[in-house]
Amino acid sequence: MTASSAQSTPAGDDARIAAILHDPARLGEIVRLGLADPLPTGSAADALRALVRHVAQECDAPAAVVGVLLDDAQHVLAAHGLDGAPHLAHGWPVEWSFCRLTLAEPSGVLAIPDTTRDARLADNPIVREEGIRAYLGAALRTSGGHVLGALCVLDVVPRHFPAEHATLLRALAREVVARVEGAAAGAA
Repeated sequence: MTASSAQSTPAGDDARIAAILHDPARLGEIVRLGLADPLPTGSAADALRALVRHVAQECDAPAAVVGVLLDDAQHVLAAHGLDGAPHLAHGWPVEWSFCRLTLAEPSGVLAIPDTTRDARLADNPIVREEGIRAYLGAALRTSGGHVLGALCVLDVVPRHFPAEHATLLRALAREVVARVEGAAAGAA
């Protein structure tokens, strides 16, 4: 599989993630695309909700999320399967975000088969309190090269995701970005 499943974040990755999160051009792109607020409405939102339902089903995962990473929070644009955690339905602090780790992945895809065994996440409240045990995420990279966030699937049991799931997420992440960029162009 081309997805990374590294178990620790080197200090260089932490600095790289922070630099990307705080990049004014990336944040400006998020605002330009109208993604600074969680949970959009209308047909674009309906399409994103259908997409996360589809990806969760295809990956046989109980939850899927389209998340946008601001400099201090991850906003949820669309989610499936977070019904048991309503406090997570709109987003969470960026420090809790699994998707932020995708920023340091050259392939743009990150697989974490067991969050309790990953030093970056073992103490994370989403792992400890919500029971998320496995993660697969693909970066949402704009046509201008900025990473907005990630499309991800989450599971409550440790698991290895097959290469086909990483390929599917990568393709659907491109679709998410195309929809978001298209909606912004139509609104302009």
